[in-house]
Amino acid sequence: MFKKFNLTDRLLFIAVFLVIIFSKLLYLSDYKLEAIFVGLWAPSILVPYFAVFIFILFGIAFFAAMQRFKKMNADDRAEGLKKPGA
Repeated sequence: MFKKFNLTDRLLFIAVFLVIIFSKLLYLSDYKLEAIFVGLWAPSILVPYFAVFIFILFGIAFFAAMQRFKKMNADDRAEGLKKPGA
């Protein structure tokens, strides 16, 4: 799985992993507030990275839903123009 990532992706994940390790070390050294502060960096680093993929996925899903909705409305309009019982 890790082979599919490019250099930037690998460096990003390594940086996040190091931030988590550093946060754990701070916490175990009785710097609890500092550990929480540093521990919040990992999600802050990852959110913009994954947000792009999430927006792309939601955009594709939204586009597909809109296409189905338009087709459904077109079918309903076509059926509405027919006379009942005909």
